[in-house]
Amino acid sequence: MKNRLLPSTLAITLALGVPATVLVAQNMQWQQQQAQQQAQQAEQQDKEPAAAEQQKAIEQAWPNASAEESQQLENLLRKVQDEPSLLLKNKMLLEYQKRQQQAIPRGVQQEW
Repeated sequence: MKNRLLPSTLAITLALGVPATVLVAQNMQWQQQQAQQQAQQAEQQDKEPAAAEQQKAIEQAWPNASAEESQQLENLLRKVQDEPSLLLKNKMLLEYQKRQQQAIPRGVQQEW
């Protein structure tokens, strides 16, 4: 968005003696606040389907769980870190360790 003042706003500012730079700064600040609010709303909308999906998964896994047990399970799931880079790093480390254990030591011709 470009910073444009409406002609009526400009006329009012000239009549009141308010510098145009002040209005431009206020307009920019207002636009930034609007952008932040939109970003927060989008983030909330992204979280809501995830929470519903998580609740559905709990109900499918434990259909006979009471409301209290479901709440405890949900709290446990929230504590689990969901950081893809960390999960991938740990997976690669485990694969490396498995291969090191399964590898034949150097200098050995055959297994016993």
